[in-house]
Amino acid sequence: MRRLRITVALAAIACFVGALASPAFAKVEKPKAFFGEFYANRPSGPPITPTSPALAKTSEGELSELWIGSEANGPWIISCDHLTSQATLTSERSETFLTEIKFAKCVAKRHLIKGIVETIPVKFGKGFEIEFHSNGSAELGQIVKATSFELKLKKSGCKVILPEQSIPGHANPEKEYEDAEFGTEKESTERLKLWPDGFVRRLEVAWELKGLEFDVPVAPNSSCEYTKEPGGKYNPEKKAVELNGYFEGELEEIEVKKGNVGFETDKERKEKEAEEV
Repeated sequence: MRRLRITVALAAIACFVGALASPAFAKVEKPKAFFGEFYANRPSGPPITPTSPALAKTSEGELSELWIGSEANGPWIISCDHLTSQATLTSERSETFLTEIKFAKCVAKRHLIKGIVETIPVKFGKGFEIEFHSNGSAELGQIVKATSFELKLKKSGCKVILPEQSIPGHANPEKEYEDAEFGTEKESTERLKLWPDGFVRRLEVAWELKGLEFDVPVAPNSSCEYTKEPGGKYNPEKKAVELNGYFEGELEEIEVKKGNVGFETDKERKEKEAEEV
C-alpha cells in the first residue's frame, strides 16, 4: 500500500511538471518592436542583393549647425553649405541605413571672449559614416578602421576629435527616438520603362543629434592648453578635454540610379497590406 501511494504521488508530480512545460504555461515571447523600414528597388532591373548592390547617393545636403561645448559659450560653432552622401545597398529592405557623408564649404565661428566671435575655415578630412536606425537613433563611425576622426581648424592651435559613438548612448532598439527622421519624396515621371507605376521615390533624412562627445587634446606649454573653466572635463587617460555638443543636418533627394529608395513607416506598411487584402 505504501508503495502504491508513492507511485501515485510521483505520477501526480510528473503530471504537474508536464503541465508547466505545456504551451499553456510556456513563456510568450514579446514581438520585436517595428518602427518602419528603409527600402530600395529597381522596378525594371535586377533585384538589389549583395552580388548586385545599388548606390544610393545625393549631393543635396547641409550641415545646419554643429556646436562644441555649448551654443552660447562653446569654443566652436560649425556649419557647412554642402554635404554629399553615398551608401552601398545590398538588400531591398532594412531597418538601418549606413551612409558615408562628406562635408564641404565649412566654417567655424570661434568664441574669443564674450561678445567677440571669429570665423575660420574648417575641414572634416575624408568625412565619416552615420548609421541611421528606423527607431530614430543613430551611430557615428569612421570610414576607415579607426576610433575617431579629426576636424581640422585652420589658424587654430587646437584640434577636435569626434569618437565613434551611439546617439543617444546605449539606445534601446525597442524604443522610438526623435534624433533622426526619415521620409520619401515621390515624383511623377514619364519614363515608364524604368518606373512602370509612373513615380520615382527618393529618400529624405534629417537629424538633430544631442549629447555628442568631442575630445580636444591638450598639453602643458603647447598651443592648446587646458584651464579649469566651466564647459569641459579633463580626461587624464586621453590627455584631452571632453566636451558635449550638438549636430543638426539633412540630406535631400537621396536616389538610386534607375530605381527607388525611401522609408516606409509601420503605419504605411499596415495600410498597404490592408489595401492588398
